[in-house]
Amino acid sequence: MRLDIPVELTRYRLVNQQTGEELPETHVKEDHIDLTFVPDDQRQVLYMQFNNLPIPPTPLFIIAEYQNYKKAPDQEDFIQQKLSKIFKGDPSKFLQALVPRTLDSDPDGPGTILSNMLSAMGIKSKPNCSCKKRAIYMNKMGNEWCEQNIGTILEWLKEEATKRKLPFIRSVAKMMVNKAISKSKRLLAKNEST
Repeated sequence: MRLDIPVELTRYRLVNQQTGEELPETHVKEDHIDLTFVPDDQRQVLYMQFNNLPIPPTPLFIIAEYQNYKKAPDQEDFIQQKLSKIFKGDPSKFLQALVPRTLDSDPDGPGTILSNMLSAMGIKSKPNCSCKKRAIYMNKMGNEWCEQNIGTILEWLKEEATKRKLPFIRSVAKMMVNKAISKSKRLLAKNEST
């Protein structure tokens, strides 16, 4: 599929949680998208497989739309109509949102800052813990969500401390989370003003 405006994407540094293998940050600029479509009749989903972009398989049609696609007299045209809506204008923003998020993709996010604070204290993410996923979720949801859900975040920290047989002092953990949120707000405001 040829694009009117070239797509520019960044896949941030990834670390395989099972093997520890690190994939470096990559920048991609393409003037076309090489797509393969993979139907899953059991789940009633048609996936887009991006062959030239660092994006995992992504649903194009789900359930009702998938059923309409299967009934369409010209399935290729049905797909093209959907793709023209999705890629109308500049598709970079849409496609970048499909690239897996990492802590590096949101360096000023509250989850990244909290993760860095814990790492500086010697408490590092382990391959089997959910720390990074939760930090990425905090970044995605933003500072306001973190403030409103500080109890949930503290429970996450307590759960991980228990797994690691580390002491957990709720008031200290709360102070760290608040400090991470405050720093994130400051950095994000600074970036917006420049």
